[in-house]
Amino acid sequence: MSQLCISRLAAVVVLAAAFTGTMPTGTAHASLATPTQAGKAPADWTLQEREQWALMEKEIAQYVNLLNEKCETKIAVSFDKETFRGNFMEAGKTGLAASRWWQSANESVGTLRNLCVANATSKAAVKGKVTKVVIQHAGSGRAHQLAGGTITAVVDTAAAPREWQTKYQEFVKSKL
Repeated sequence: MSQLCISRLAAVVVLAAAFTGTMPTGTAHASLATPTQAGKAPADWTLQEREQWALMEKEIAQYVNLLNEKCETKIAVSFDKETFRGNFMEAGKTGLAASRWWQSANESVGTLRNLCVANATSKAAVKGKVTKVVIQHAGSGRAHQLAGGTITAVVDTAAAPREWQTKYQEFVKSKL
């Protein structure tokens, strides 16, 4: 089995564990405060928004841990909270895994992890140029950026997840 397949399988196991509250033996628990620089949702958000925010932070922490393990880094990942307000779930669906933006948010971290496992040159590029990832929900005039070691990944829910992933991968490779 390829390293990429093993990494993706591990991510699925860890994500499933996050939903059930159990971690496989020998798996480190994600520390929300460290990898994601977690913060509470603003007090003026509804209870539903605050609950979704807590779930989002918990889920992304699993992916951040895998990223930093494979890349041998301490890349911090955070969300531009206000850009996500009102965009936590798609109509008629529940849970973050059911939404298009959530798949793209995961891929903003997974793309970097996959580069690190691909080869030493890619891994060195990630380690040398990326210290933080900020995930934003798409909006007027927003575009992916890499500046000062920070990648701003703009999640576009109008695009199919695979289409978004391809464009994001091209962006990252062109900037590293």
